[in-house]
Amino acid sequence: MRKAKSVNTTQVVAAVSSLPSTRPPAGVRLRRARDDDDAHLTAMLTNLSVPSAHFRFLTGLGRPSPRMVARLLRRDATHGAWLAEIGEAVVGHAMWVLLGDTVELGVVVTDAWQGRGIGQWLVQSALAEAAVAGAVAVHLDVHPENRRVVSMLGRKLPDAHVTRDAGLLTFRAPMTSAMPARQTRQSQSLRLNVK
Repeated sequence: MRKAKSVNTTQVVAAVSSLPSTRPPAGVRLRRARDDDDAHLTAMLTNLSVPSAHFRFLTGLGRPSPRMVARLLRRDATHGAWLAEIGEAVVGHAMWVLLGDTVELGVVVTDAWQGRGIGQWLVQSALAEAAVAGAVAVHLDVHPENRRVVSMLGRKLPDAHVTRDAGLLTFRAPMTSAMPARQTRQSQSLRLNVK
């Protein structure tokens, strides 16, 4: 297994800035998560509907433990987290973990803000950061009843290998098909200089 690299903030900003011009709705700000975001993320997760919590965590969630929230906010050479917020309120969260050269993603958007492109924007930002960290493939597990996400992944990852296991759909695809071409080229060139 190769040694993990630290992720350079300047390179991530450059990779994310190469995202397509579509943006989240006005007033929604996207940023990398910090350790001190724990209270705001806890509030968001606590207020998810039962279906949204189940689709993301495959269980009823209630109030997440501080340990769970810390894991969702983890940032290091092989982990990252992003938040979408309006003012101080978190309305979306994405996290990624690099396992070898494959990135696994988890994303959730509050019920009131679903269907507005926030999830896609969080996914693209997380993928850009993971590509800088060395990801060459993406892995996503999705509940088959989460039709909105299954449909979106079918459109965004048309060449993904999809399998069904343990009641979940697993999408596997190369990063080149998961990210816009311009963003993939930018991330690949930046990866050469990761410190």
